[in-house]
Amino acid sequence: MKRRGEHTSVEVARSGRTSAVTVSVLVLVFAAFIGTHWLERQSVEQVVIKGATGLSRQYVQAVLGAEISKQRRNIILAAVRDSIETIPFVTNAFVYYTGVRTIAAEILECRPVAHVEIGDGNLRYVDDQGVILPESVERTAQDLPVIRPGAGQSYRELDLPGIVAILQTAQSQLGTELYSAVSEVVCRKNTRIELRTAHGVWYVNPTTGQGISRGISAGVSFQNARVFAHSFGAQVLCNGVYDLRWDGQVVRQRGAS
Repeated sequence: MKRRGEHTSVEVARSGRTSAVTVSVLVLVFAAFIGTHWLERQSVEQVVIKGATGLSRQYVQAVLGAEISKQRRNIILAAVRDSIETIPFVTNAFVYYTGVRTIAAEILECRPVAHVEIGDGNLRYVDDQGVILPESVERTAQDLPVIRPGAGQSYRELDLPGIVAILQTAQSQLGTELYSAVSEVVCRKNTRIELRTAHGVWYVNPTTGQGISRGISAGVSFQNARVFAHSFGAQVLCNGVYDLRWDGQVVRQRGAS
């Protein structure tokens, strides 16, 4: 049988432990509050940009630079991200703090896959979605084919997304040596697309408004070209005029028509 004094001692001990835990929690909460308050009052002193090339770096730097000297409590990271993503050369952006006084942005840029020649004679990039990009401060990809409309056509009439899809298929199917030989893509309305090399032409199917090849697919066309080049040599294919619009065949022609 417990004596009364022992029971009281146990209750006092428990009460003491509870009070100590409560005080510890309050101290931690207070420290966290003070730490957060201190952190939010710190000013951004530098920025870090990852993934940006000459296409977008200058524009991203301008957006992030506007945040320098601001206190963190006055910066909304989502708003900074949205501003960066309005840059025409940027597809996605991730903005975050790294350290106390540094703000960082990771950039996913548009990928140029071709050029078009605008009326002023300047070359503009076309990205992998078939969108003509604004004139860039710095050119980062020079060795790209130039897309040109055929006689009596304008760029507005071209199915650029469909043409870009064909170029991407060509790049994946032909391999580096053959694809790098393509210098121009000429689009003949409703008849064919011509991939021109320095001394040759390859004919492939045109595209519809939905960007889908008619007849034999572009993938099969370029597979046939790759097999032909493997058998007879890449130079033979690049220095002649060939019709790739036939299933399982590469038809050599005497000259361009």
